[in-house]
Amino acid sequence: MTNAGGDSKRARLRAASMTAVALLLATFLAGCGDGGSGGGSTSSTRMAERINRLRDDPSGLAALLQQMPKGADLHSHLTGAAQTESLIDWGIADQLCVDQASFTAATPPCAPNAVPMKDAETDPALYDDILGAWSMQGFDAPVLERHAHFFATFGKFGAAAGAHSADIIVEQKREAAREHIAYLELMASYGSSQAIAVGTDYLPSGDTWSAEYLLAHRALMLADARFGAALDMGEAFVASIFDQVDQTLGCGTPNAEPACAVEVRLQVTGTRTGTRAAVFAQFLYGFELAQRDARVVGINLVAPEEDPNSLRFYDDDMLGAGTLRQSYASDASLRPVHVSLHAGELIPAVLPDTPDGQAQLTFHIRHAVEIGHADRIGHGVDLQDEYQGPGRTPQTLLTTMHKRGVMVEINLTSNDLLLGIAGNAHPLHAYLKRGVPVALSTDDEGVLRTDLTEQYVRAVTVQGLGYLTLKRLARNALEYSFAPGDSLWRDAGSYRRPVRACVGQRPGSDDPKPACADFLAASRRADLQWSLERDLRAFERNSQ
Repeated sequence: MTNAGGDSKRARLRAASMTAVALLLATFLAGCGDGGSGGGSTSSTRMAERINRLRDDPSGLAALLQQMPKGADLHSHLTGAAQTESLIDWGIADQLCVDQASFTAATPPCAPNAVPMKDAETDPALYDDILGAWSMQGFDAPVLERHAHFFATFGKFGAAAGAHSADIIVEQKREAAREHIAYLELMASYGSSQAIAVGTDYLPSGDTWSAEYLLAHRALMLADARFGAALDMGEAFVASIFDQVDQTLGCGTPNAEPACAVEVRLQVTGTRTGTRAAVFAQFLYGFELAQRDARVVGINLVAPEEDPNSLRFYDDDMLGAGTLRQSYASDASLRPVHVSLHAGELIPAVLPDTPDGQAQLTFHIRHAVEIGHADRIGHGVDLQDEYQGPGRTPQTLLTTMHKRGVMVEINLTSNDLLLGIAGNAHPLHAYLKRGVPVALSTDDEGVLRTDLTEQYVRAVTVQGLGYLTLKRLARNALEYSFAPGDSLWRDAGSYRRPVRACVGQRPGSDDPKPACADFLAASRRADLQWSLERDLRAFERNSQ
């Protein structure tokens, strides 16, 4: 017989208990990661309270967080970052054509079903069609259709973006300055496709790969004149891009724009839809281009992770990245090159509905860490599926990532729109709970119609993070960036103890003592971190 009064009392107790737990969780999240000079200050606490009050006011929250110093955006694809309206403008200026069915841009003369893009200036319907085909603007559909539409956009606007790398970087630096972002890493090929033929010739498809095999063939590839010619072209291309950017922004002149202060570094990408030989050649190109130009700091792997070639060659791609990472890091005569790998950007629905296809969910992040020796992981969404039996569980993977300091680049808008992963389904809190460093990033802000501020807003309104955790994530973005030089901090994650040269001084102060000033001058990373502390204090002080 049911005791209605007892059940009612127990229900009230459970409700009260759940409320208490929720309040404790909110308090934990608000304070999680607080650290660094001034981290627990009155102004910092007041800012945390203000952001809590704005949780139900997204527009007010966005206006406030737009002003917050965010450190860096570490996961941004160059062409995907371009604003779609800019791409359309460039396509018109370059006298491109656009197919009236697919809305794919192409160089003239226009094919039978294509029209000059200039027509979009006087045809609003055509303009809107191009805008929708080249971005996620207004694309309301089931997740698999969103996923497919997103990846299809790049081929459609490619001709409009191709000659405008410098223009995109100018746009990104201006946007970063507006959003109080100090540092960007931008992914693109930067000429790596010129090396693919060399990889194809030296790495036959039937060979078994090992680290020794790849390093031996690396030497052969580097001796090929075609590889050297590709690097010559790439080096000149990168130098030209930055010269154009500086000229456009007036950098180094009395009329320099604020955007000149935004630091930009590059990651060279391999395209995983190609063969493993092609990907290794692109990786090698990136490692070697970094020896010639210090603005190249890392390599990455792009394109759909569920592509048949990506699945077929996944471990070989990881072996290629990891072998080069270890080899270059162990040679004192070479500049170390970092590795960030897209991994775990998967859900069951995008994979083949077979045992082998679904098994891909169980190891992509782990193999990127263990075989690819990744410094950072992009996305890392399928974390809870990374289970291969005892000792190879999501929990052991998190432990490994924590110990190695492998950071995860979290892309909340992208994961929601393209994978349908948001809220409690997102692994962000699992990473935070186990001490795995994370930072927020945009992925493809132009195509996705987003920006880094929106990622911070989502972190508060959807993920329940508080200001002090946001502050830690902003610090993480610089700590785990590939910017050159030593860190300002001896305790990454808590950010309370600066290096010995700066002990006893308030990070971000205007007058560091000589030893600390010398340290900052020798480390671009530490200098950016010092400036971030100054800017965070100003934000907290001026936004009451």
